[in-house]
Amino acid sequence: MEKTRRGDYDVSVELPDLVGHAGRAPVLVDDIVSSGRTLIAAAGLLAARGMSRTVCALFAGDALARIQSVATRVVSCDNVPHPSNAIPLAPLVARALAALPDRPRTRQEYPRC
Repeated sequence: MEKTRRGDYDVSVELPDLVGHAGRAPVLVDDIVSSGRTLIAAAGLLAARGMSRTVCALFAGDALARIQSVATRVVSCDNVPHPSNAIPLAPLVARALAALPDRPRTRQEYPRC
């Protein structure tokens, strides 16, 4: 999707051509959700194009209730306690740590955020 943000509560999204994806359940993932407007706009566009109800991940404030009104299921990672927690991060972090080399790293070797 292409997202245009004009403010916290003013976003629009454009979808790519979805021909060939009929019958599939769309899953929307957002890294940071505050108002939920992007997920709501995307779910609305997908429904308008005949896609089945969306599965969404993440939110704050009343965003959960608003997203639930347009989604089949809402899930989030368990890094912040929330009723929607369904994706445990500890096993993923443990595997990533186990894959690190046994030698100490220098500061320059750590990826920047």
